[in-house]
Amino acid sequence: MPPTIAFRLVQQTSFDSGVPSGTAVIAHPVATTGSFTISIIKGAEEVVRRRSLIVGPAPGARAASGAVSVDLVVPAVATADLEAPLEVAAGGWATFSASSGDGAAVRITDAQGGTEFDSRRLGAGDLFAVTLVRPGRYRVTETGSGITLDARVTYPRPGPTPYRPADPQRVHFAAGFDPATVELGPGQGLVVEVGEVAHMVVELIEPDDGPAPDDRARRPRWSRR
Repeated sequence: MPPTIAFRLVQQTSFDSGVPSGTAVIAHPVATTGSFTISIIKGAEEVVRRRSLIVGPAPGARAASGAVSVDLVVPAVATADLEAPLEVAAGGWATFSASSGDGAAVRITDAQGGTEFDSRRLGAGDLFAVTLVRPGRYRVTETGSGITLDARVTYPRPGPTPYRPADPQRVHFAAGFDPATVELGPGQGLVVEVGEVAHMVVELIEPDDGPAPDDRARRPRWSRR
C-alpha cells in the first residue's frame, strides 16, 4: 500500500453512511428487475454523475454478475451525462464507496422516477461497513434516533507473528444496536446490518496512542565479544 494512502486511512477518524468515503462502504440489495438510474449527488441535490443500472433478467443483463461496485469519486470535470450501463443479477448487491476525496451521496431511481434507494436514508436490508484503522474509542450514532454504538479499536501488540485483522464484526440495527458495544482490532471491519430507516455517523471520541514510550527499553545495548 502506498505510504500516502496508508497515512490517509490512519488519519480518517469520521465517517458518514450518507456520503461514504475512505474505508466506508454501503451496500444495497437489488431485488427488482428492470432499468434504473444511479445518480451521484454533491451538496444538496446537485447531480454530478449518472449511471444506468440494468437488473437481470431484463434484456442486456444475461451476463450480469451478483454484485456491482460504483466509485463515488467525482471527476475533475463533472458531468451528469449517462455513462456506460452497469449490469447486475436480481438478488445481487450494488455497493458504493469513494476511493478518494470527500465522497458523495447516491440515489437509485426506477424508470418512473421513483426512489429505489438513497444513501442518506438507508433502509431494511442495506449494509453500512467501515474499517477503523486508528486505535481508540469510536461512537456510531444513528442520527434520527440518537441511539449510539460504542466501538473500541485496540492498540496493536507486538508479537512473533504478523498481525492479521480478524473477520468483520457484524452488528444489527433496528430500534437499537445489537450488540451495543464492540471491540475491534486495528483494521478489522465493522458491518452494520440495517433493519429500518437509518442514517449513521462514526466519530473518534477518545484516541488511543498506545503505552507511554520507555526510553530505557528502547535504547540499544551494545556488548563486546
